[in-house]
Amino acid sequence: PPCVFGTLGLEAAPVTRELRKKLSLPNDFHGGIVASVYPGGPAAEAGIQPNDVVEQVGSIHIGSDCELNDAALSRSCEATRVKVRRGASSMEMAVTPADQNLFYDKICRAGNVGACYRQGWALWSRNKVSDRVAAIDLLEAACRSGSAEACAYEGVKLMDVPSRGSDAIVALERACLLNS
Repeated sequence: PPCVFGTLGLEAAPVTRELRKKLSLPNDFHGGIVASVYPGGPAAEAGIQPNDVVEQVGSIHIGSDCELNDAALSRSCEATRVKVRRGASSMEMAVTPADQNLFYDKICRAGNVGACYRQGWALWSRNKVSDRVAAIDLLEAACRSGSAEACAYEGVKLMDVPSRGSDAIVALERACLLNS
């Protein structure tokens, strides 16, 4: 099937003081830090690595982890240029996004909890009842497996589901216990 929504296959990290110090980033730093790269995904194939600083995706200048996630998910499936800084070196890489639904489904089934979270996230955003039921199932499973992000997202989404308020509280409490 044709690619509808693409992913670069990476996750961004918030810039903490510790990370800023570890990577020797200046106080006026702009960019998104790569927290992880999904095995076999577009970013991995292009050579992007954890702790790389993504400064630009296509024509979009990246200023934060949120902007990097926005640029890396639910995007066009056409190849794009990614500008990365690794240490003192700057490089550009061509990255061809993978269909995010097929990609995350495949690696979620292989046991990657982060991919299960992202698959649940993607399904929820489709705004169809059947997809939302499947999304909650994926988010619950990823939360039980230790994904703080899945717990937080599940809790927030369950707050909007009638009669699931107590489940939302459980998920949000677990997210807090997992440091989200």
